[in-house]
Amino acid sequence: MKQRNLILAFIGCIALFSSCRTPKDIVYFQDVAGTEEQRINRSYEALIRKDDLLSIVVSSKDPELAMPFNMPLVSYQLGGDNFGQQRVLGYQVSHNGTIDFPVLGEIHVEGLTRTELTDFIKERLIQEDYLKDPIVTV
Repeated sequence: MKQRNLILAFIGCIALFSSCRTPKDIVYFQDVAGTEEQRINRSYEALIRKDDLLSIVVSSKDPELAMPFNMPLVSYQLGGDNFGQQRVLGYQVSHNGTIDFPVLGEIHVEGLTRTELTDFIKERLIQEDYLKDPIVTV
């Protein structure tokens, strides 16, 4: 009986594996006209839009000089006794495309990239002689 079951299992395996063979003369993707290379623009950079929330951090060799340009850390409690978190408040882009940046005032940011905004704030800080070596991260 064992030998018969073994022979049937062997024949079943042979039938199973031989039924999966693909004929060699089948051409795949018959309806494809031809292959064409397409260029993909990989240099995409997002633009700042209304209602975006921006995190802008200004740092310098002297942290005390950069402090007025940064929003404070806000601590808040969630649930239990020792479960708290800290986060930096962001700058909400207003309906007219501006943010209110400390010391520098209202800045129009809509339509700029992060890099352009970084360079703009850095230039203003240097031109108005607030910082000599600002590092701005948007």
